[in-house]
Amino acid sequence: MAAESFLFTSESVNEGHPDKLCDQVSDAVLDACLAQDPDSKVACETCTKTNMVMVFGEITTKASVDYEKIVRDTCREIGFTSDDVGLDADRCKVLVNIEQQSPDIAQGVHGHFTKRPEEIGAGDQGHMFGYATDETPELMPLSHVLGRLLRQGPHQGGPQRGLRRQAGRQEHRGQRPRPPLPRAGVLRHRRAGAPVRVRRLLRHRDHPRQGDPKDRQGELRLQARDDHHQPRPQEGRQQVHQDRRIRPLWP
Repeated sequence: MAAESFLFTSESVNEGHPDKLCDQVSDAVLDACLAQDPDSKVACETCTKTNMVMVFGEITTKASVDYEKIVRDTCREIGFTSDDVGLDADRCKVLVNIEQQSPDIAQGVHGHFTKRPEEIGAGDQGHMFGYATDETPELMPLSHVLGRLLRQGPHQGGPQRGLRRQAGRQEHRGQRPRPPLPRAGVLRHRRAGAPVRVRRLLRHRDHPRQGDPKDRQGELRLQARDDHHQPRPQEGRQQVHQDRRIRPLWP
């Protein structure tokens, strides 16, 4: 089996992941610029480390934007409100280094009302692209779909159902809800490419440093039990459990 197969891992992340945090800060900057000036040209990058967020790039806009406020508001909305989670939105260090777009780029991408379309360049910003697969009805790799289901809750009770349940328990115990973290799925594939078995499902859980690890293990078991007893999925949706063979979704 080992010689005829290979393992493939996909990770599904949400707003608690540093990459997603940075994406949302950059998106919020773009939204703020476009709200005041629809002709804004925004090339904004964000990076973060423990209790620090830096926003930098080149922006041409007539908008008046408070970049630091955008950073803090975005971090706060996600749930980064304490040193315990590595970032306190109200006390973290925020560095902003935004400059005007360089003349070389500006002359290539501006002029939508004075130049012919073929004379306007696309700038130097890249685009991510991918392709569909027939592994699942969602047309996404099965390992990614499984990781996403772990993040959402197993029976599609709304995209944030599992997170809301966890946040509710934390609030009930007097704790701040903590930013959600990644989930990952590991599948065994045939060399021909078809997934045949779930090897491992991994779910990250952020927790306070204080407390007994056995208590946290009990909370995880309680959450798993609650998930298991939720209403069954819609007809036609299959459940996949660890080390159970997968019924292919293709002929």
